[in-house]
Amino acid sequence: MKKITLVLVALFAICYAHAQTPLAAGDIAFLGSNTDAGSTTTDNVSFVLLKDIDAATTIIFTDRGWNDTGGFSNFPGDGELTWTSGVARSAGDVVVLDLSFGALSNNAVYSSIGDQLFALQGSIATPVFIAGLHFQEGGDDANWNGSAIDNKTSARPNALTGDTAVRLVGVGDSEVDNWQFSCAIAGGTPVSGTPAAIRAILHNRANWNSDNSTGYNPAVEAGCTVSLAAGGDSTSPGITCAATPADISAGIDGMAAIPDLVTGSSATDDVSAPANITITQSPTAGTMVGVGINMVTVTAMDEAGNSASCMIDV
Repeated sequence: MKKITLVLVALFAICYAHAQTPLAAGDIAFLGSNTDAGSTTTDNVSFVLLKDIDAATTIIFTDRGWNDTGGFSNFPGDGELTWTSGVARSAGDVVVLDLSFGALSNNAVYSSIGDQLFALQGSIATPVFIAGLHFQEGGDDANWNGSAIDNKTSARPNALTGDTAVRLVGVGDSEVDNWQFSCAIAGGTPVSGTPAAIRAILHNRANWNSDNSTGYNPAVEAGCTVSLAAGGDSTSPGITCAATPADISAGIDGMAAIPDLVTGSSATDDVSAPANITITQSPTAGTMVGVGINMVTVTAMDEAGNSASCMIDV
C-alpha cells in the first residue's frame, strides 16, 4: 500500500509540475509589431503578460485570418507557432517573439503588406482567444475586414471584445508596416494599474508610434515598462445564481443529494475574465441532506481573492 501511495504522489507531482496556466481574453497585451526586417531588426512581435504564468504555459500565435462562421482560414503564406514560456513569469514581464522567416509553420511570413496576429490556447480548430492584433487597411475597428478573403485579411473574433485586441492603421486607414507602443506618448513609464486599465492604455492606437519602412530596434521602446498595481483589484465579482431547482424526492431513508448548482451559475468581474473566476458551492453537489429546505451557498472568487455569494434554497 505504501508503494502505491508513493507512486500516486509522484505522478501527481509530475502532472502538477507540468501544468500550464490557462489564459483567457485580455491576459496579454501587445507592445510592438515589426515586419520590415533589416540589418538591425527582425520581424517580431512583443507582448506583456497581465497574469502570472507557469513555466509549462504555451501560447499559439497565428497569422491566419478569421471568419466568424468558418473559423481560421488556410491560405498559402499563413501559419502558426507555439511559444512555450520555459520559466515561470510574472505579470508585467515582456516577451519579444521572433517571427523571422521559418518561425511560422508552412513557410508563412509575417507580412509587410498587412497582416494579423492572434494569440490563443486550445488549438487552431478550437481556439481560446487571448489577444489579437491587426494592421491592414480597408476595414474598421469593430470587425476589421469583416472576413478573411486572403492571407492578409481577417474578421475580428467575437471573443475579442473591447481592448483585448488592437487595430493599428495609419492616417486615412492606411497600412503601416512597423508599430511600437510608446510610454512617452501615453504619459510616462511605468504604465501601471489593473490589467483592465493597462490594456486600455496599451491597446489605444493613439499611444503608438509607426514607421512604414524601418522596423523598431529595440522592439520595445527603451525604458518602457508595465507594472500591475499591487492590490489594484478590490472589487468583488458579480454573481448570478443558477435557477432554483424543482423539488427533489427523497429516498426511502429520507435523504436526497444536493444537485450541481455551479453549472448554471455565472460571474463577471471588472478585472478577471470569466474563465478565471472560480465558482464553488457549499454543500457540494452530491452531499446527502434530510427532508426540508436546505440552503446552498454559491460563491464566485476572482483572481485577486475577492468573492461574492448568493444562496439557493433546495
